[in-house]
Amino acid sequence: MSIQSWLLFLHILGAIIWIGAGAAVSLIGMRMRRSPDRSALADFARTLRYVGLRAFMPAFVVVLATGLLMVLAGSRWKISQPWILGYLSVAIASGAHCPGAFLLRASIAA
Repeated sequence: MSIQSWLLFLHILGAIIWIGAGAAVSLIGMRMRRSPDRSALADFARTLRYVGLRAFMPAFVVVLATGLLMVLAGSRWKISQPWILGYLSVAIASGAHCPGAFLLRASIAA
């Protein structure tokens, strides 16, 4: 396997983990919001902090790093293409800002 194939594999795996963790946390969060038990909400905040540090952020870094490496190593894509610049903008905004805000709220609530 070439380095390009490994980078693509890691990129897709990171995206699966990133999206999967987000979907799982969202579903659990919706259930916890309806719970009258306030201790369940505190437990969810601790779980969110745990998942954020062990799934969201590492997956975000893997997706961003492997994506950039694929662009830099390959000749099919250029960093100046609008869709790559758009993705980088969205990825940085959602990956760096949103989990950071959720983790901050979770640490305050816990």
